[in-house]
Amino acid sequence: MKVLILTAMLVISMLLGACSLHHLEIQQGVIMKTEDIVKLKPGMRDEQVIFLLGEPPIRDPFHNGRWDYIYSLEDKNGNTSRQHLTLYFEGTILQRIDNEQP
Repeated sequence: MKVLILTAMLVISMLLGACSLHHLEIQQGVIMKTEDIVKLKPGMRDEQVIFLLGEPPIRDPFHNGRWDYIYSLEDKNGNTSRQHLTLYFEGTILQRIDNEQP
């Protein structure tokens, strides 16, 4: 009986250990498609930008005319890729686009 219990515990611990080796892809932020980003042009209205990219997840309370879109992806191997898009508005008109893609 003890051998059966020990064997069952060994099998369970091996199964639980194997589960910890599995890594999922982790996505955070707003997925930004390249075809949508290239459509952004200075002079666009804020509604047009929201139509293309969605509402900005980060609006700087100290800089009213700045919208930040951030996206990161950690793949199954632990490699991380990031993208940071900053849009600057004057009133409701897009003035400048900073696109960081390391």
